[in-house]
Amino acid sequence: MAKASLFGEALWDQYSNKVVERMNNPKNQGEITEDDAKAKGGKLVVADFGAESCGDAVRLYWLVDEKTDRIIDAKFKSFGCGTAIASSDMMVDLCIGKTVDEAVKITNIDVEMALRDDPETPAVPGQKMHCSPYFMPVQTPNGKVQIGEIKIGDEVAVYTEKGLVNSRVKRVISYKTPVSDLVRVYLKTSSGGIPAFYVFTKDHQLLDNKGNWVFAENLKNGDVLTAEFEYLIVDYIDSELNDLPNLNIDENNMVTVYTLEVEHEAHNYIQNGVISKNCSVMAYDVIKEAAAIYKGVDSKSFEEETIVCECARVSLATLREVIKLNNLTTVEQITDYTKAGAFCKSCIKPGGHEQREYYLVDILRDVRIEMDQERLKEAANASITGDFSKMTLVQKIKAIDSVIDSSVRQFLVADGGNMEVIDIREGERYTDVYIRYLGACSTCSTSTTGTLYAIEVTLKEKLSPKIRVLPI
Repeated sequence: MAKASLFGEALWDQYSNKVVERMNNPKNQGEITEDDAKAKGGKLVVADFGAESCGDAVRLYWLVDEKTDRIIDAKFKSFGCGTAIASSDMMVDLCIGKTVDEAVKITNIDVEMALRDDPETPAVPGQKMHCSPYFMPVQTPNGKVQIGEIKIGDEVAVYTEKGLVNSRVKRVISYKTPVSDLVRVYLKTSSGGIPAFYVFTKDHQLLDNKGNWVFAENLKNGDVLTAEFEYLIVDYIDSELNDLPNLNIDENNMVTVYTLEVEHEAHNYIQNGVISKNCSVMAYDVIKEAAAIYKGVDSKSFEEETIVCECARVSLATLREVIKLNNLTTVEQITDYTKAGAFCKSCIKPGGHEQREYYLVDILRDVRIEMDQERLKEAANASITGDFSKMTLVQKIKAIDSVIDSSVRQFLVADGGNMEVIDIREGERYTDVYIRYLGACSTCSTSTTGTLYAIEVTLKEKLSPKIRVLPI
C-alpha cells in the first residue's frame, strides 16, 4: 500500500527520512541464538516489552561480555507499526558498545533525536512516543465511564487469567488526530455475544489467527484476530465516524483520543476497554527489562525516582536541583538544561496529550517560591550576622545608609557638603553604589578622588570588599 493512502499526506510528512528508511530496511532486525553467544563468548539476554495481541511489541537481544558488562552485539524483533520498527532499529545502534549501566540511561527521546534528519525537526509525531488510540467506554466499579472522564487514581477493570479485576490508573494519555485517520471495527468473540466496536488509527496493526499483522483499514468481515484469552471475529468495518457523539469532533475535524496506564502487573495499558502494552517508541522500557534480566534484579529497581518527563526520563529531583543550582526562571530554560518537555510537551502544562501528576510550570513555580522563602530566611539571618552578600536589596540600602551616617556623613557636613545614595545595582562581581554629592562636595576637586576613595574604603571595610562607589 502506498504511504500516502495509508497515512494521508499530512501525517506522513511528520516522519523523518531516517524513520522511513529504517521502517523499510531495518539493519538490526533478527535474533541472537545461544549458539551465537557461545561462539562469541558472551552472555545472551532476551527481553520483551509490549503485547503482540494488541499491536506493538519488541523483543531485544543482547550479547554481553560478562568481564566488562559491555554489550558487544544486539538485535531486535518488533511487532507493530513502522515507528516501532524504526525506533527499535535505532535503539539497537545506541546499545551496541555501551555497558549495561550506560544502556539503561538511553531514553526514548535519545532514540527519537537520533532518528531526526535535522536537530530542530522531530522524527515522528509526538503521539507516536506513546500509544495508539482506541475508543470505547471503560468498565469501572461504578459502571461504564467514557475514557475522557477518567482521571489519575481512578479504578478501571482489566482482564486477567482469573477474570476481571480492578486496577488504579497511573497515567492518562491523550492527543489530537484527524477523523480521517480512524476506522471503526465491530468485533465479536468466538464464543458468541453481541459485537462491540473499537476505533483504531488506520495504520494500527492487529495480529490475526494465522500470525499475520493486518492494518486496521485492511480488515475484512470474517477475519479472525488473536486476543489475549480468545479469538475475536471481525463483524463489520466502517470508516464513517461522524455519528459517534463521544468523539467530540472539533472545528478542524480533529478528535481527542485517550490511553490509560494502569498499575496491574500483567497489563500496563488499558485503551477504552482493550488491554494492551502498545507504544511505538519502547526503547527505555525494553532496555530496562534486559538490564534487569542481566543483573538479576526487578526492573522496578531502576525506577527509584519520580519521573516527570517520560520522553527524556527526567526525574522530579533532577528538575528541582537544576532549577535551584542554575536559578532558572522559565520552562524554556528547564528544557535547555534537561531536555524535559522537548518532545511531546505533555509534561509542560495541563492540557497536553497526556495527563501528568507533575507539570514543569507547577514545579518551576513551587521551586521558585521555595527559593524566595530561603532567600528571605537568609536575609533575615544576614541582618543579624551582618552578612552583606545574603541581604535583600532593601537591607543593603539600609546597611549602606547606616555606615554612611555613622562613619562618613559627619565629615562631609563639617566641610559644608553632604551626599545621598541614588541607586544600588547588583552585578556579577560587584555591588555598585551610585551616589550624588550635595552642597560644597558637589564642586570639591577631591570628590572624584580622595573623598570618593575614602567612602568606598569605609563601605568595603564595614560591609563587603565587593562594593564599588560610583558618583553621578
